[in-house]
Amino acid sequence: MLAESLGLAKHFDEHQGNTSYVVFLTKYKAPENDEPHPGLKSHKDQNSLTILSQNHVDGLQVLTKDGQWFDIKPAPDSLVVILGEAFAAWTNGRLQPPTHRVVVSGTEARHTIGLFAGPRRGYLVTAPEELVDEEHPMAFKPYDHAEYDEYLHVHLANDDLDLKTFCGTGISA
Repeated sequence: MLAESLGLAKHFDEHQGNTSYVVFLTKYKAPENDEPHPGLKSHKDQNSLTILSQNHVDGLQVLTKDGQWFDIKPAPDSLVVILGEAFAAWTNGRLQPPTHRVVVSGTEARHTIGLFAGPRRGYLVTAPEELVDEEHPMAFKPYDHAEYDEYLHVHLANDDLDLKTFCGTGISA
């Protein structure tokens, strides 16, 4: 649907054919006291797309444009879809990944199942020519997502690093 809405349906098969998938099961323990505690620090997903299913315990928060944390409270048996930085690069910044975190509170553990989709090693992520023009110049240089992952792991302590620092062109996306 996203590819179609951006006029990129003809590129979708190539994009999907160069995608790897991984599933994570995560348990966030309930706090030992009444104070909420961080389950996962604030970040943007580096991959293309994340699909989350959770138990009845909320905790996912998204940072709004005005700097406020917003609680995500999905309906029972629904999925949460989060765009990642790789998808932002592929759309030349037309779609942006949200900064999000997990804050755990209450007396029960939070359980999630996450499907993470991202570019395969060796695949160059680049915006299709249909999304690059005078009004929208190339925002990211083509990059191998595996190299970006390695770059982030080498510089793990630096929370300010993101895709723009790795392969941005200096053009605001």
